[in-house]
Amino acid sequence: MCIIIYKAYFGDIIMEQLEILPYEEFSLDEREPRKWEPKKLNERHHQIKRLAFLGYSYKEIAILVGVTEVSVNQVMRSDLMQEALRMMHVRDDADTKSVMNKIADESSRNLQLLLDIRDNRVNGSTAKLRKEVASDLLAIAGISPIKKHQEVEPLLTSEDIKLMRARLEGEVIEAEVVE
Repeated sequence: MCIIIYKAYFGDIIMEQLEILPYEEFSLDEREPRKWEPKKLNERHHQIKRLAFLGYSYKEIAILVGVTEVSVNQVMRSDLMQEALRMMHVRDDADTKSVMNKIADESSRNLQLLLDIRDNRVNGSTAKLRKEVASDLLAIAGISPIKKHQEVEPLLTSEDIKLMRARLEGEVIEAEVVE
């Protein structure tokens, strides 16, 4: 089964139509021919590809590369570019998985080191260090001490404080003569 999404742009409005076809009815050869498509990717096309992969908009890419936005659009929609971008995404996903596997491997070794420090199986681990490591282990497990930070803003001005002191000391602050 193949899903085809047709998009039409009318200013800020995007109209989408979804069509589901069996694979037998779908063929890339039957698509509308494009006016222009690169036969092979040159250095400028690769630069467009890298910028698109980094998330730049077509307008930004056009400015950076020195071509029109229409040219960027044509290159990006070409079959060669789509295949090149797919390959970049596959490599990126593989690299991400590799890094995640390394982190997972290292985390078990690092956890063991923390446990050894906590249990005083490492020479030179002080009580303070063991306490910090124990707190870190609890934080890794999702248990950490509650940290409260409270800011207090003074509600009294310096003039208010002077008046209060004067009242406490029995000074006359204001007086009216009543006859």
